[in-house]
Amino acid sequence: PEAIQPLLGAWRERFPSHPALPALLDGYFEKLKAQYIRPAHLALMLPMQGPYAKAARAVRDGFMAAYYQDGPGNRPRLHFYDNSNEADTWPLYRQAVDSGADMIIGPLDKASVAQMARAGELEIPVLALNQVPPEVTPPRDLYQFGLSPENEARQVAEKAWLDGHTRALALTPQGDWGERIYSAFTNRWERLGGLLAEHQGYNPAEHDFKQPIRSLLNIDESYARRRELEQILGARIEFEPRRRADSDFIFLAAQVDKARQIRPQLQFHHAADLPVYTTSHIYSGTESLKEDQDLEGLMFPDIPWLLVAEAGDPLSRQNIGEALPDSRTAYRRLYAMGIDSYRLLPHLARLQTSPEEMLDAKTGNLYLDEINQFHRQLVWAQMRGGSPRVLGYAPRMITSPGAPGPQVEQLPSAAAEEGAAQPAGATH
Repeated sequence: PEAIQPLLGAWRERFPSHPALPALLDGYFEKLKAQYIRPAHLALMLPMQGPYAKAARAVRDGFMAAYYQDGPGNRPRLHFYDNSNEADTWPLYRQAVDSGADMIIGPLDKASVAQMARAGELEIPVLALNQVPPEVTPPRDLYQFGLSPENEARQVAEKAWLDGHTRALALTPQGDWGERIYSAFTNRWERLGGLLAEHQGYNPAEHDFKQPIRSLLNIDESYARRRELEQILGARIEFEPRRRADSDFIFLAAQVDKARQIRPQLQFHHAADLPVYTTSHIYSGTESLKEDQDLEGLMFPDIPWLLVAEAGDPLSRQNIGEALPDSRTAYRRLYAMGIDSYRLLPHLARLQTSPEEMLDAKTGNLYLDEINQFHRQLVWAQMRGGSPRVLGYAPRMITSPGAPGPQVEQLPSAAAEEGAAQPAGATH
C-alpha cells in the first residue's frame, strides 16, 4: 500500500478531472491498508538441537535473509525460542505472549504443531511451519504453512488430468511416506473423474524393481502366456513381451536416487512411450547433468525459487547461494520457506478474505483455505538432457459448491513464462 500511494498521487496530478470518484479510490486504498498489517514483535520458535536442527537452521537463515532485506523502519522486534524439547512448546508460547509478541512463527515439527492445534483458542496468532493431523480441527488463529508432499501429489493429478489423461498407473514406495503420497494422488485423481488402472508398491531399500514394474505393466501376464504356448508347442518360441494398453500415464513417487534407477527400468520394460509424472523429490535442486540423464522426460512440480531465474532479486536462489553456501544443501527448499514465512505475514489478513486471493512467493503461489492452511501452486518442469526445463504454472483447479465438476482457474505465470525457454539454472 505504501508503494502505491505515490503512484496514485502522480496519477491524480496527471488526470485531475478524471471521473473516477476520489472517495471510492480513497476507500479502496484504506481497505487495502487495513488488510496489510505488519507485526511489531515476532517470536520465532524452532528446534535448534536434535533431529530437526538442520532443517530449523535453514528456515531461520531464510527468514533472517528476508528480515534484513526489509527496511529498518519496517522490521519487527524479534525473540527466538528453542523448542528442541517438544514438552517446552506450550510453555514457550505462553512466554512469548507474556513478552508482548504479536505473532509466533513456528513450531516446525509435526508433534509440536499438533500440540498447538489441540490447545484450544490461541491468544496470539501462530504461523506453524507444518500441518496438523487431518483428524484435528485447528483453532482459528493457527495458520499452517508447510512443504507438504501431499500438496504436490494432488497437483500431479490435476496436471495429468488437464493434459488429457484419464487412466493412471501408480508406482509408489512402501511405507508411510509412500502411502501418504499415493492416498493424496488417488483421492484427487478419482475426484477429478480419472481411473486408476493399477497400483504397485516397491521396496525403497531395493535396487532392482523388475517385479513391481512387471506387475504394474502386466508384463507378468505376457510371460505367462509365453510359457503356456511353449508347453503346448513343446518348443521355445521367439518372444517380445507386451505391456498393458489400458493406461495413458504413470504416476511415480520416488526420492531422487531411486528415480534414477526406476526410470531406465520402466523404459527397459516397454514403457518408454508412457508419460511419467512425479514430485519434486526426484530433483535434488542442483543440476547433475550426468546423474540426471536417467530422469529424461520426467515431469514434476517444484518451487519457483529453484526453477525460475531471478538474477535481480537479492533473495534469489543464486544470490542467497553466494551469501549462504549452506543454502545449497539438501535443505535448500527450507531456505525459501523461511523467506516466505517472513514475507507473507503482512498479507495474512488479505489472504484470509478469500481462497482466490494469492501471494506470489518463493515456494509458489500461496493461498489459504477455510481452515487457514496454506496451499502452494507450483511451477512445472520436465527433465531434458539431465536438466529441468521450465514448463510454467499449471492452471489452478477449484471445485465450487454446486458446480458440476472441478473448474479451472488460470494462475499468474509471468515469472514461469519468463524462464520457460531456459534451463532452471540459467540467468537472464
